[in-house]
Amino acid sequence: MRNMLLERDEARHGLADVDRQIEDVGVQISTTQGILRNLEGQSTDRLSAFGANLPKVLEEIRRARWNHSAPIGPLGLYVRLEDMRYKDAFHSLLGQNMCTFAVRHSGDKATMLKILQHCGKV
Repeated sequence: MRNMLLERDEARHGLADVDRQIEDVGVQISTTQGILRNLEGQSTDRLSAFGANLPKVLEEIRRARWNHSAPIGPLGLYVRLEDMRYKDAFHSLLGQNMCTFAVRHSGDKATMLKILQHCGKV
């Protein structure tokens, strides 16, 4: 009788372990599906890689008055890495700059900064 009780307790512990593993796998599946949805969205809309507010920033840039011409950016839209072996080095050196904008006239810098602040990008 004692052996049967021990076997029952071991079976319950084993079942609890399996339940935890199933729950962990469910969390991993949900996380992976979220990542996949994000990547699919980025592949269809290159701008989404630069943040959710970027369309608003671009619209405000289009409507603003500029001393010279509208800023260029985000700079990452104009960069394509030919050899992916260098992606880690490229990202560590220039990654932060890929979301920046370039102005052609020093007087346009303040206007650009106001737009970025208004849109929550600074």
